[in-house]
Amino acid sequence: MNYKIGKHIFLLVFFLVFSFNDIIAFSDENEKIVLTLETSLEIAKKMNRDILIAQEETKKAGGRVREAWSGALPQISMSTVYNRNILKPAFFLTIEDETQKIEIGRDNSYQNVLSFNQPLWLGGKIGTA
Repeated sequence: MNYKIGKHIFLLVFFLVFSFNDIIAFSDENEKIVLTLETSLEIAKKMNRDILIAQEETKKAGGRVREAWSGALPQISMSTVYNRNILKPAFFLTIEDETQKIEIGRDNSYQNVLSFNQPLWLGGKIGTA
């Protein structure tokens, strides 16, 4: 029996908390707004879906143009490779029935690559964007 009472109290408190937010929001909507022709036109421009959609499409088109022009810019990349050889690389050479082990290389090996690419001609891809 106590479980049912606690459940009902919980639900009552839950709905009161969320309805309190709605009451506050509803009281803000009841405030009177004085509209003049200028303010009503300004609100209409801000809230017009067609205008808002057109503005977003303009932003998208500008982004696509910037993306196309980025293909004409130089690209720089760098990479580094490090190898630690536990055993030095070696090969065996046989001369007159005698085999010799010849070690080459070093214990540590580094390789650095810096690459710079600049497109000179892209077949009109940039200008058509």
